[in-house]
Amino acid sequence: MLTLLLATESDPDKTARYLQGGNVDGALVLSHHAADRSYADLGGSLPMVFGGRTISTDRSEIYTVDIDNVAAARQATGVIIERGRTRVASIAGPQDMGAGLDRLTGFRQAVRDAGLEPVAVIEGDFTPDGGKQAMQQLLSSGQQLDGLFVASAQMAFGALRALEDAGIRVPQDVSVTSIDDDSFARNATPPLTTVAQHPERQGEIMAEVLVKRIQGEQVPVFSIMDTELILRQSH
Repeated sequence: MLTLLLATESDPDKTARYLQGGNVDGALVLSHHAADRSYADLGGSLPMVFGGRTISTDRSEIYTVDIDNVAAARQATGVIIERGRTRVASIAGPQDMGAGLDRLTGFRQAVRDAGLEPVAVIEGDFTPDGGKQAMQQLLSSGQQLDGLFVASAQMAFGALRALEDAGIRVPQDVSVTSIDDDSFARNATPPLTTVAQHPERQGEIMAEVLVKRIQGEQVPVFSIMDTELILRQSH
């Protein structure tokens, strides 16, 4: 079996045409944005499996492997609230991605269920620099916060740098939690309390589902992976 890795950010339409041209038996799609509708629509003619919920199509049979991002964000935010924090903000993920939308929903649910209101929500881009810029924007707004849920560990890594630059202590002044237990979470200062989603296992399940689809086997349209709360020093 030959595997191809295609980076499609520069020309997604060209990639879609390549996939439609009979060059592959199936495809795995990661980091899917709403504007990339062509990939989701290809699912009617080519076996495809998405890593994360897509929001770019109305088609019902979009084969997806994902975590429950709403529940994960609700859990991570709950850790902050359980510490007695009441002025809680979020750096959300991109709102043209399923994970970005769902994690913001989970954050809002947790805050609402605690009888609180978010002090601020700033949208980031799932990168360390984006997280740092969003945190700087949040601090410059003058909003007072004592808790912060960040929608990805990469953004949280950048946010922690901005907090340190501003002389704000974590967790003494602000509790911070996130999602993703990657190298950014483990190497942050302080190390991040986060919800692990085990991307290696996600890749394995995606490949298994795709191979079964190519072989004509019946598989679930939506596969939900387990998550794990990792408690570290940032909360």
